[in-house]
Amino acid sequence: SYFSCFSQTSWFLRSGSEELGRDESPVIPILKHDYDLVIVGLGVWEIVYPLTCELRDKGTTISERLQWLLTNLTALSSPEMQVVFRTPGYDSRFETNHTGVKEMTETIDNYFQESKNQVNSNSNIT
Repeated sequence: SYFSCFSQTSWFLRSGSEELGRDESPVIPILKHDYDLVIVGLGVWEIVYPLTCELRDKGTTISERLQWLLTNLTALSSPEMQVVFRTPGYDSRFETNHTGVKEMTETIDNYFQESKNQVNSNSNIT
């Protein structure tokens, strides 16, 4: 599937949560039944066109939307399903300013460092 903003992908791959009052995405049971590996790579849309994604989720930052996505991907993962998140690359149109990509990579690194500190044998995300 093609989604340009982190929040779109997060919504598509959301797990159900009674606490948050949201239902599980109908695609989750299909993924868990048919696949043992899901690879997610979203590119640099959030950085190149940030207003597009900010308008969808007013009052949120790229980092917050990325954290939400990583949390949903971790919930999707299991010993039976590995989830791989590809970090974004650089966009040649913005060679003079890679700050956004570096910040996203730092957010991703921090998420995985914090995840390592939490013992969870059910998650299977890299």
